[in-house]
Amino acid sequence: MAFLMFFVGFSGNFTSPNRPTLQKNSDLTATNLRGKSWKISAIDEQKKRLQHIRDVCALGMKGKVTNMIFMDRKIGLTYCPVQKSGCTFWKRIFRYFNKERLGLNINSPSELSRHSVHFESWPDNVRVRFDPVTISNTTRMMFVRDPYARLWSAYLDKFYLPDFWYVGKEIARRRPRPKKHSLRCGHDITFREFIHYALSSDPKSADGHWLPIVQLCDPCQFLPNFVGKVEHFNRDAKEILRNIGQGDILNNFSGSGHVKDEISLLVDDYFLVFRNTKKCLKSSEFKQRIWTLFQYNGYIPNHVGLPEIRDKEHMKEVIMSIRNISTLNQATLKKQRYGARTAAFRSLPVKYLERIQKIFAGDFLLFDYDPKPKDIYKNLP
Repeated sequence: MAFLMFFVGFSGNFTSPNRPTLQKNSDLTATNLRGKSWKISAIDEQKKRLQHIRDVCALGMKGKVTNMIFMDRKIGLTYCPVQKSGCTFWKRIFRYFNKERLGLNINSPSELSRHSVHFESWPDNVRVRFDPVTISNTTRMMFVRDPYARLWSAYLDKFYLPDFWYVGKEIARRRPRPKKHSLRCGHDITFREFIHYALSSDPKSADGHWLPIVQLCDPCQFLPNFVGKVEHFNRDAKEILRNIGQGDILNNFSGSGHVKDEISLLVDDYFLVFRNTKKCLKSSEFKQRIWTLFQYNGYIPNHVGLPEIRDKEHMKEVIMSIRNISTLNQATLKKQRYGARTAAFRSLPVKYLERIQKIFAGDFLLFDYDPKPKDIYKNLP
């Protein structure tokens, strides 16, 4: 349960017999937590994030904590999940923490399927409603993400690939002359249609995948001790686990290892969901969409075309074999990923972009994201 009290951002200086404090004038390079030391840059960045959030909250920012939160009393960790901000990873971690109670014979969180992580039952008192008193003596953490990236990811994961196609059917009904196949399947929703739907949805009933974070896990109420960012996910995930004494979980966790696990889990999940959508999409079209998705996300180069794919295991092998090519330029893949997202948003009417700025204003301000990124807004009217 030990955690640097330096990260106690909002709630004052609470104490615990097992939780050492770090005085304001302490040497920040001092060894802490089981002999492990924190890099001063990580401490400074976390301090800056929390101070920025405190300053914004002091202006009277009002949001909600509507998501169910996850709490492990034994470890002393509480997590407020935000859809499309690494929540699958953290739910997997919490299931691993409770593997005995769940009857799971696993040695690593990565052994859990994406489907089981989200849809199987939880032990009592792990997935709970938000109560500031109950969680006050735990380390409280959340992860956030740039609103543009969250929206793009939600579209790709839920509409471009088969998942929320039941919502797609609802969106298709709004077309002037919808095709019967679209009404029956909801398989061909464009990014523009999704954004229009997301921005016009009633916040009281809208899905959390496209709601602002402040409507799901308002930090002014949740009072996190640690705020991670998806943009620095590997580093931040390691730091929070190390500093609650659970760093061993990720002994073999690396950027490349995380990508390999992510690719495997995504392919497994997409093929599982595809079983129920075969009448809507041909197998060849489905495989092409997965391939294109991985190109959009910067896993494989755009110039590499889809080869003949036998099954899901073969698809994993092909993708990883491409990624293992020594000449693969990661900087180029990163540029490719951002380029795909930028092109998608630049294809939208300016009024949609202005609406995003307004609806997600709280997220932009609280978590220090740019509401008008230059790559998207360059030369727009």
